[in-house]
Amino acid sequence: MSGKSIIFAISHKHAMRIEKSFNRLYPEYKGYLARVIDSHDPRANTDGGLLDQFKDPNDPLKVAISVDMLDTGVDVPEVVNLVFAKPVFSWVKFWQMIGRGTRLCKNLFGHNKDKEYFLIFDHWKNFEYFGETPQGRAHQVEGASIPERVFTARLRLAESLLHSNDKNLKDFIISELRKDIEALPKGSVVVKDGAAHVAQVMQETFWAGFSDHAVHFLRNNILRLMRSRQGEDFDSLMFDIDVMDLERGLLTNDQTLIASMTEKIIEKVSELPLTLNQVLAKEQIITSVILLMI
Repeated sequence: MSGKSIIFAISHKHAMRIEKSFNRLYPEYKGYLARVIDSHDPRANTDGGLLDQFKDPNDPLKVAISVDMLDTGVDVPEVVNLVFAKPVFSWVKFWQMIGRGTRLCKNLFGHNKDKEYFLIFDHWKNFEYFGETPQGRAHQVEGASIPERVFTARLRLAESLLHSNDKNLKDFIISELRKDIEALPKGSVVVKDGAAHVAQVMQETFWAGFSDHAVHFLRNNILRLMRSRQGEDFDSLMFDIDVMDLERGLLTNDQTLIASMTEKIIEKVSELPLTLNQVLAKEQIITSVILLMI
C-alpha cells in the first residue's frame, strides 16, 4: 500500500471510534493500519513512538487519526489523503492542515512515479464555510486565559441573544457577565488600571437595555481584565464554554457548531468517573444528558 493518510478527528473518543472501524473492516492488518495519534498517549511524540512510525515510509502504519497533533508542523511527504472529519473555524489553521498534503515525494508509487497530487475529503464542508466566511470565525481569542475565554463565550452568546425573545436566557447571561466582573480581584494591578471601566459597568444604567454598544464596551475594556482571575475550577469553566457555544449554535441554527459542541459535551460527560461518590450520585442525570444529546 503506497501513500499515507491523515484523518482529522473531533475528539479522542471520536478518533477511537474511527480506529475501531478500521480494525473491524480490515482485520488482516491486525490493528497496525490505522492508529490514533493524540495527546492521550504520552509516548506518541517520543522517539520511536506512533508519530515516528507514521513518518517512516516503510512502517505498516498508513493512516494517522489525529486530534490536533498532526494539524500543523508535521512533515510526512508520503501523505496523499487528508480527511476532514471535523469542522475547522480558523482560516489560517485550515490552510496549515491542508499543507500536510503538499509535500512532494519522489518514486512514491514506483520508479519515476512521483507524488503529483493529493486528495482532500471534506466531510464537514469546511471549504464552503470559508467560501462564505473567508477569514474564519470572528473574535477568535488566541492564547487567551480560560477566564478570558469564558467571558468571550458569554459575550458571543449575549450577542446572539440581543434580538431574541428568550428573556430568561438573556437575563441569565447578563447575570453571569456581572458575576464575572464582580469576581475580578480588586487588588490586581491590571484591574486597578481598568478601574474606571469597571466602575462604569458596575452601574445599573450600563445594563439597562443591554445592546451592541454594551457588548462592544465589555469586549474592548473588560475582557482583558479577566486574565487576572486565579484559583478557579478551570475544568468546569471549559465545560461552561462548550455549553455556551452549543447554546449559541442552537440560537443561530449553526449546524456545524451544534454537531461539534454536542460531540465534545458527550465525550466529557461520558468520561466522568462514576467511581467518585459525587459523580455516582448524579449518574441518572449524566445518563439522561447523554441520551438526550445522542
